[in-house]
Amino acid sequence: MKNNSANAKKTKPIQLLILLCFLCSGLKSAAQVKQDSKYRPTDYLPQAVFVEYQFAKVSMLKSGLEFCFNKYNANKFFIGAGYGLAIPKGKVIGFPNAHLSYNQKGGLMTKVGITNHSVSVTGGITFLNLLDLGLGYSIPYQKSQTLQIKGITVGLSARLFGDNDIYTKLKFF
Repeated sequence: MKNNSANAKKTKPIQLLILLCFLCSGLKSAAQVKQDSKYRPTDYLPQAVFVEYQFAKVSMLKSGLEFCFNKYNANKFFIGAGYGLAIPKGKVIGFPNAHLSYNQKGGLMTKVGITNHSVSVTGGITFLNLLDLGLGYSIPYQKSQTLQIKGITVGLSARLFGDNDIYTKLKFF
């Protein structure tokens, strides 16, 4: 019994280190964007607040900040980090989360998300880069954790209070 808890304590810092490296690499990439006259200093600040509901045998509500690396292009590449809550078996569990999302002009999106409990891959549709509806699969790191996020996931994300350049413009005819 003590071995399992010792192993869980050893792997938790490793998982948090992986999450931290994931976020730092994204921020480093954002800082390396070529300086051009169309980029403003505010382009390196978070451009949106995201709220996401995801279901994978457990309901999860996530929220945080998002950056858009190429907001002046038609296809958008987002990186987000925040905090989530889940309520498995009546117990509230909080967890950090991060994701990479690629939204195409044609309305398709792909997202890879990571928490300290699991990794998930999602594909779906996006509406004006404001709402993302996705279907995917989630895999937990360990079976002995209190929060098991495993299996098919369904999620809905919204980008709120964002910079106007990150949203796709609605065009009529």
